Amino acid sequence: MDRWTELQAFVRIAEARSMTCAAAELNLSVSGISRHLMSLETQLGARLVQRSTRQLSLTSEGETLFAEALELLANWEAAEANVSAKAHTPTGRLRVGASLSFSLLHLMPVVAQFRRLYPAISIEIVSSNRYYDIIENGLDLAIRTRRVSRWIRRPVVWVDIVVLATLLAPTWLVNLGFLRILRLWTLSQKDLF
Repeated sequence: MDRWTELQAFVRIAEARSMTCAAAELNLSVSGISRHLMSLETQLGARLVQRSTRQLSLTSEGETLFAEALELLANWEAAEANVSAKAHTPTGRLRVGASLSFSLLHLMPVVAQFRRLYPAISIEIVSSNRYYDIIENGLDLAIRTRRVSRWIRRPVVWVDIVVLATLLAPTWLVNLGFLRILRLWTLSQKDLF
């Protein structure tokens, strides 16, 4: 049998001073809880409970085990609560890689809000106009402005691309083929200011 279940059964028996009450608390039959107790006593090689038809009392070994088991169960419950709380509260470090312009325009405005929502997460933005290797540079998230087929990817923002040129540039753009792809607005210097 499982020692943890046996120990829990023993603690319930010791607290209730009744096999019937302990069995009801644990949703077990009286014979089932009795088997758990007998198995624990066999494992330890000591009698833990003195039973009669009307009452139940702990032996000195039972008293010793009861005190230790209460502490053990309390420590286990505290550890469970601690781990559960951490599992539901995001913590740690988040390293995000993005281009300098994307970082300034899109990431920086939301970093303060992110820090308010998740104070236990430290965020580090690695801004550069070159694409760093995600694994080599320890990035948790990389924002790219081009397609990268080998990584899991999701669109996070749509960015409009506008080509600006002076009146002298259209011939040069036509030679490069830009006019077939983009609608071109030509602006003179005075139109920009």
